[in-house]
Amino acid sequence: MQTGTTAIKLRCWRIALSVITLEALLLVLLGSAGGAYAQGPAFTFMGDYDRTFAAPNGYYVDPQDVDPAINDIQTYFLTGELLPDGSIIAGGRHVGSSGNFLNNGDFYLRKFTASGAVDQTFGTGGFVRTNFHFRNDGAFGTDLPQVLKVQPDGKILFAGYCTTLEPGPFPAAAFGPDACVLRYNANGTLDQTFGGFPVAQTNNGGNTTVTQIDPGKVIFQTGVIANGESYGTSGTYYDLAIQPDGKIVLVGETRNYTNASTAQGYGAIIVRLNPNGSLDTTFGSGGIARWNAPEGPANCFPPRRFYGVRLQPDGRIIAVGFDSRTICSGAAATGNRFTVTRWTAAGQLETVRYLDNVTAYNFQDERAVSVHLTRDGNKVLVSGSFKNLSGVPAGRQKPTLARFNIADLSLDTSFGSGGIVQYNIVGDSSVHTTFYVKAIQPDGRIVGIDDGQNSGYAFRLNPDGSPDLSFGNLGLIDGSTAGRGRLRVNVTNFNGQVSPFFPGHILVRPNGRINLIGFGDAFNTDYRAAVSQQNTVWESGINADFENDGKTNFSVFRDGGWYWLNSTDNNFNGAQFGQAGDRPAPADYDGDGKTDLAVFRNGAWYILRSSSGQFTGVNFGAAGDLPRPGDFDGDGLADICVWRPSNGAWYILNSSNNQFSVVGFGQNGDLPLLADFDGDGRSDVSVYRNGTWYWLRSSDGGFQTIQFGQAGDIPVVGDYDADSKADPAVFRPSNGTWYSQRSLTGFAFTQFGQNGDKPAPGDYDNDGRHDLAIYRGGAWYVLRSGDNSVQGAQFGAPADTPVPAAYLL
Repeated sequence: MQTGTTAIKLRCWRIALSVITLEALLLVLLGSAGGAYAQGPAFTFMGDYDRTFAAPNGYYVDPQDVDPAINDIQTYFLTGELLPDGSIIAGGRHVGSSGNFLNNGDFYLRKFTASGAVDQTFGTGGFVRTNFHFRNDGAFGTDLPQVLKVQPDGKILFAGYCTTLEPGPFPAAAFGPDACVLRYNANGTLDQTFGGFPVAQTNNGGNTTVTQIDPGKVIFQTGVIANGESYGTSGTYYDLAIQPDGKIVLVGETRNYTNASTAQGYGAIIVRLNPNGSLDTTFGSGGIARWNAPEGPANCFPPRRFYGVRLQPDGRIIAVGFDSRTICSGAAATGNRFTVTRWTAAGQLETVRYLDNVTAYNFQDERAVSVHLTRDGNKVLVSGSFKNLSGVPAGRQKPTLARFNIADLSLDTSFGSGGIVQYNIVGDSSVHTTFYVKAIQPDGRIVGIDDGQNSGYAFRLNPDGSPDLSFGNLGLIDGSTAGRGRLRVNVTNFNGQVSPFFPGHILVRPNGRINLIGFGDAFNTDYRAAVSQQNTVWESGINADFENDGKTNFSVFRDGGWYWLNSTDNNFNGAQFGQAGDRPAPADYDGDGKTDLAVFRNGAWYILRSSSGQFTGVNFGAAGDLPRPGDFDGDGLADICVWRPSNGAWYILNSSNNQFSVVGFGQNGDLPLLADFDGDGRSDVSVYRNGTWYWLRSSDGGFQTIQFGQAGDIPVVGDYDADSKADPAVFRPSNGTWYSQRSLTGFAFTQFGQNGDKPAPGDYDNDGRHDLAIYRGGAWYVLRSGDNSVQGAQFGAPADTPVPAAYLL
């Protein structure tokens, strides 16, 4: 076995049930039928719910009574982490009253299995509620979490703002509100080896109070007090990072009381803790690096704040946020500036960068809220909001991405316009919309959320900052579905009403699907925490996934009989739908993520919808036509389509509007393809001719051709590098070798198979990439791209058509 990519290892065979006496299991018998095209359920879009997660909905919503022991009213998820086994830790706030999110509330954690079920072994019944203060009456505190990270050892860090003002065991030693961090064991119990230190607070009158903090919790006076203030300094941690040595770097803000009559305002801070939660006194000044604005006169509050942090491989720290000009009562307000800073590993300020050199700002509210290093480690991607460079609409900030060179933090002028990409989102002209980038995918695409008007949205951008047209149901540019990139989803509340889902965080799974972590309007304006999973890895014309689990099923078609093995439990399924001589036409016609059984017979289509079990008959085409049901209109549903060899014409019936179109493209002898070469979520009209590929890009109508392959090769087009773009690829029977020209990773070849094999590529391991697969006389062999192992199964008979190859052979 030869390969031009990586070596191949073998593993134990997975032997499936052989095909025997299948006729006894046939479920549906189809005779001749006809009729008008019956429209399916309301269409869905790429990015909609993966119904195998928290089945059957695709999302989990907290119940009305999360904790029966207390009067809990609302819950919110704000952040979370994906664990190596696919399970999820979601973190947020448990609120004890209706209405305002900022009412009394506690830290709240819940764990989910990879399938979306609540993990009952975590905490108490799957959740943990923690208040920081010293109350022993079960009431809520005023704690506000912001960021959650899971350490390599599985322990959970949860940080934000906490208060200890309420009376309790230490009423005379009440310590005020400040930035705090808690650490939990993997099972949800507080980590007794972390924190638990006494905290001394001294005001300028010389009075000192000592407060004993519980194990598992860390809080201390982050600000500077010099005017007799007896409580905490109201600090907050907004982000954190974990060093390779286990030390914890936190960024945020704190309030200082250095003016004789009033507070100076909020200053930005970087705090470094040792693994046990104590301050690392080798960092900054006593463990804290401060970046305070110049002190203003009385009643002046010039704030600075850090929202995001990333660690460079050399130990230096990049912290982003805003720098404020002086804001004084009765004086001109000059606002905040989008700011990027770099600090040494010892906590010394090294570099400060703004997006321009303007020193006079009027009522600007700019801010940098997140920072990520690009996959190559050479660039720094920062998101937030920045002044409107185009001036339309006037006086508004725009959601903004800026990319910097890591060497000197100069703007990367190869990105966007001078290093900056901005959007003017339709419908949000009356508000300041901010981009919060949450992850950069392995293919370089950018995933995040924005705080659009009256709702929250997820977005996905290409590496160059342009909209990823294969994602979402709204346009980032024009608000229509034609230019997508932005996703809004809904949940059904306890009244049975559909309400918006407000994402606070996004997790990207290895297979490209995403989990949205947030909350929804559950009942009479009270909110409930929610987690969903979205089908973002989507291929137009899904043709061999009968379970909507993202995996291609071992499946065959034989004289009107359909037979497949479930990938989830290896159970056998069969159905009689069609008759001898029919051409199989499997695809997802109803948008539920499952392949529907369908056949084409002399100009007639017969479709059995998996979502409803209803049968549809459509007269469309003629004898001799080849069925090619792709998604040509980008609505997430396969469109009925045929290619006619006699004249090289494509006849397409769009599912979105039932409109008919004809495209002349190809000639007799060509093989029509089913592929999305430009990654816009729409099938491209395309053909293969003796080693040459031809296609029309649906994104711009442009024509493209490539020489790849030779006469006798079998085209095996698919997405082999998980960038949502189809790659030209061929299987050469003469030597059993696969050749592909991948849009992301370039040329590759692998010897896998032999002459006489039927190629049947598909995503058998749900990693978002096509796997090499062959069908040989009833035996399947799959080279899994996820771990480079070989999987085998005995399923089918020699003359069967493998369903994944329905449009290849």
